[in-house]
Amino acid sequence: MCSCIPSSGARPQESMASSSTDGDDAVKSKLSGLSPDDRRSILTLYQEHPKMWQSFRLVVDLTDHLNDHAMDYQRTRDILLQILVNIETPQDFHTPQVVLGKFCVLVGAVEVLVNLYRQICQAKGRNYVAEMLPPFDEDETWCVYFLKTFFLILSCFGMEFRLSLARTGFLQDFVIEDLRHTKHLSSDALKDGHVYIESMGTLFNCCRHPEVVQILRQKPVVDDVQAFVDKDANVIKGLALITLAFLVEDRDLDFIELDCDTLQYFLDTTSASFTSQGRESEGWQTDAVVHGLSHFARNEVNRRRIVAQGGLQILVRVLDLAAMQVQKDVAMETLVALIQDPGNVYVFKMDRNLGQVLQRVKKGDHPTLCQWAATLITQMTDLQPETEEITDDCQCNFLCENSKAMATLGIGVVEYILDSLDTGNAVGTGSGTGTGSGTGTGSECLQQVLQALLFTARDDNKKREIFARGGLDMLKQHLEKGDEGVKEQVLNVIGALASSTEYGEIIQSHRGLGQVTRELTRSGNVATSQAASRLQLAIKDVTSKKSPLLGHLNKAS
Repeated sequence: MCSCIPSSGARPQESMASSSTDGDDAVKSKLSGLSPDDRRSILTLYQEHPKMWQSFRLVVDLTDHLNDHAMDYQRTRDILLQILVNIETPQDFHTPQVVLGKFCVLVGAVEVLVNLYRQICQAKGRNYVAEMLPPFDEDETWCVYFLKTFFLILSCFGMEFRLSLARTGFLQDFVIEDLRHTKHLSSDALKDGHVYIESMGTLFNCCRHPEVVQILRQKPVVDDVQAFVDKDANVIKGLALITLAFLVEDRDLDFIELDCDTLQYFLDTTSASFTSQGRESEGWQTDAVVHGLSHFARNEVNRRRIVAQGGLQILVRVLDLAAMQVQKDVAMETLVALIQDPGNVYVFKMDRNLGQVLQRVKKGDHPTLCQWAATLITQMTDLQPETEEITDDCQCNFLCENSKAMATLGIGVVEYILDSLDTGNAVGTGSGTGTGSGTGTGSECLQQVLQALLFTARDDNKKREIFARGGLDMLKQHLEKGDEGVKEQVLNVIGALASSTEYGEIIQSHRGLGQVTRELTRSGNVATSQAASRLQLAIKDVTSKKSPLLGHLNKAS
């Protein structure tokens, strides 16, 4: 978080800290002035988290220093920096945030720190925060920067701290104002500065407290957040969209529709947090996205897109691997919302990993999650895809929207796609494979089936299933009787299947397929002729254990 932390020469001075005994006495003195309930709460925090005692002492030292009106900004900066270092170091990143946030609220530190922030900004002018850029040459500026970072970090997971920031007026008087003063800036300027992420991030964090939302809705803040949704950088508009989803009334969520690029950014961000080495530092973004998706899933188009772009698999990973219980809860809520769309039932039923994870969650020790998992398992069993009544256009749209998502599922998806390839619906005639003219809507629908099969055919396990279920025979029939667009796509699918020696040899020895392919090399349609020629050369190269053309073939497909 603190990418602008000063050099080692500006690190906290050894003389700034009192002795351990003096620090303990200061904390005990602070405790003596609290109510019995608050005092018991703090003692409980200490007993459960003894490693946080140093941070408790620093907070008390800082509030006492500020209450004395000493106005030593260098000392204030040094203490703030030491607190940030303490809470950013542990592996378990969120626990110190929650614990220290509770402590700050109990001892009245939030009000003192917000007053310091207010005092500096009033002295420097309204545009001061919006215009400050590193390297900072004043201790007051470092104090403001560290305070913004401190508020962002502690608001990530601390409910009490979030509400305190709203009650002290920090959100209304400073966060919203900073956004108003920077909303005219370009995306590049916003990314380079140190205002947007801290301000919008803090606002988003605090909006997860329902009472904070009610406080903010009394102010005209929606338009200020909406201004950032129109920016061209996903990191800018994405966070603004998620924040907006909390601020607007529930009925308005039905009209917030995500574009595919922004949704993909959300999913990629979440996926990265479970694969990268820096998982802890990305946990905050993951938390934001997971909560955002739970709100966006109210919209029918969003529900389809989330599943179509692989969101189901991402949510399952969150449910299975997330460290925070709240993330698991929200992921489950979102899954329950997504399955309510009949068009998504296909994908849910075919995702074997989802079923396995739900069975584990059902047997877990979290009562609410266990109940949700059981409910979702029942829904997946009872809900039936509308296969009897589904129209050609609906099936086409489903395959078009979900082809990439389906390719990430288990081998069970192969059966569904091949069944679609082998039915009258696939060619729009209602009379079985290869019986129609392959034109118009039927041809378009068949091409969507083939597109889904093309994505699926790039997975070795699914290749084996395609061959085992007679997929090559079906493809040959469409190669003989389909229109030119269908033939070209069939050739591309076969090319994807032929990307290994084993399968290349099967294709080469298939009865009749070689003859059909040779005939298509002489087709009057240039695209079909070229696709057939590429396939012949690729199979020859694979079977001779050379594959210089496969990359070109896959690129063409």
